[in-house]
Amino acid sequence: MGAAVPVLAASGVIGWVTAAVAAVPVVAEGIQQLFQWHSTWLRCRSTAEALKVENFLYMTDAGHYADGGRSTLLAERIAAITGKETDDWAESSKSEVEKQKKS
Repeated sequence: MGAAVPVLAASGVIGWVTAAVAAVPVVAEGIQQLFQWHSTWLRCRSTAEALKVENFLYMTDAGHYADGGRSTLLAERIAAITGKETDDWAESSKSEVEKQKKS
């Protein structure tokens, strides 16, 4: 949409149409920044991959799971991974709120 603005302006389209088309990417980026979908998705994918690794190691008795106490260790490691995700989410939400208060 943003690339269409100069084309519309050069072709002599009515000014309000060009302005409306120009507003679309601005509004879309504002919404993206407000909700932080990209960074949230990246954080969630990272957590999901870490949990997959733990599952793979557990199922194959590899890594930390080669010794005894596998089930307890799995529970502790899952709690650590999900706890870190929760802490990261809370910290990013807190900093976002602080940014909005300053604006």
